[in-house]
Amino acid sequence: MRKIIFLLLILCCSSLTAVETEFAEFRAKAKQVEPLSDADYKLGMELMEAMKKQGMKKKLVTGKRHFLTEPVPYRTGRLWYSVKKWFDHNLFVSRDMWEDTPGVFQPRSLRKSMELIRLAGLDGFTPILAADNSAIQFSRIAAQDKNPEKLQIVPRLFFAGTGLKDHIMRKFKVCAEGPTWKLHGKPVSLSYMADRLSPEKVRQIWTQVKEKTGHEFAHLHGVGSLQGAGGDPFNYYNRRRAVPATLMLRMYDRLIEYLNVCDGIVFHNYLNTKDLLLDQEYYDRIILPLYTAVCARPKFNGKKVFGLQVMAGYCYYLGSQTISRDGTKTLRNYLELCRKYPVDAVFCFEWDETNEDTCLEPTVCKPMSSPRILRYYSGLLKGK
Repeated sequence: MRKIIFLLLILCCSSLTAVETEFAEFRAKAKQVEPLSDADYKLGMELMEAMKKQGMKKKLVTGKRHFLTEPVPYRTGRLWYSVKKWFDHNLFVSRDMWEDTPGVFQPRSLRKSMELIRLAGLDGFTPILAADNSAIQFSRIAAQDKNPEKLQIVPRLFFAGTGLKDHIMRKFKVCAEGPTWKLHGKPVSLSYMADRLSPEKVRQIWTQVKEKTGHEFAHLHGVGSLQGAGGDPFNYYNRRRAVPATLMLRMYDRLIEYLNVCDGIVFHNYLNTKDLLLDQEYYDRIILPLYTAVCARPKFNGKKVFGLQVMAGYCYYLGSQTISRDGTKTLRNYLELCRKYPVDAVFCFEWDETNEDTCLEPTVCKPMSSPRILRYYSGLLKGK
């Protein structure tokens, strides 16, 4: 027992030493500056340039990009339902899609939705597992597709909402055994609203999922407002158009803790300027250099996935915007960032949330703009 404890201590110390040697010059200088001082901010922006250089060395884990989108099953699986109308309306809704089946999520609607995302150059759906059986139906319909490149159904866990209930675990098992994205031979899983979970809690959850389903998942954890790092750098950047080195080094180290227990990380916050446009400059100068740099560490490079959530815009159903579509520029600017940086997975938020105007599907007012843009960038980034 003493030998085991001694070996664990050695491993912990060697791991800590390895982290401390990364950006060692900046760490040494950060210890000498007053936190949040002008010198701290100046050093911070020099650090971000160094991180950007490291991040650009990141290798794509599978050698190619992946494009997936989150569906809203009550729309994706019910293209026959035409009662609700917002300021816009999905284009392919029709009462002719109705089928006399026991459930509301119907095969004809699901097949049509899958046809549409394939036309948009997307690789699959990422359903949030909930009380309904939509994820199981997604997986079954995808398995029946005669196309040799099956659409991937990648499950998303809403731990705060559902926990690890038996019916959720059954759905994970079905998705794992159906057409899905495999990483290192393991089915991929995603999280939803799980920023507040500590790395240790994340490790515990996916250990339990393995025990309950019999499948070890390659989990990509969603992080945005990172907990345990001492503040969101976006708030500092908004005030100074710069970030402090003391904070960014803590964020870098915190992301390492997550990657030690996961197969990847996904940045999902959508961040806007004061006039509600995508703050492309912040992503380019701060977020993407930070996240790609962590994944480009020698221990992680080519092994840990970095995913970025992209969107066309976000609008409450009565018209109160939180991020403008800016025509089609918001979506295009997001995808240009994915083109510039080694982003493994592009998570398109979301396919058919019409009431929030995040929808990427064809609509009456915007027939094919988003699908055509996605198809172009998907082909470009996949080398097709």
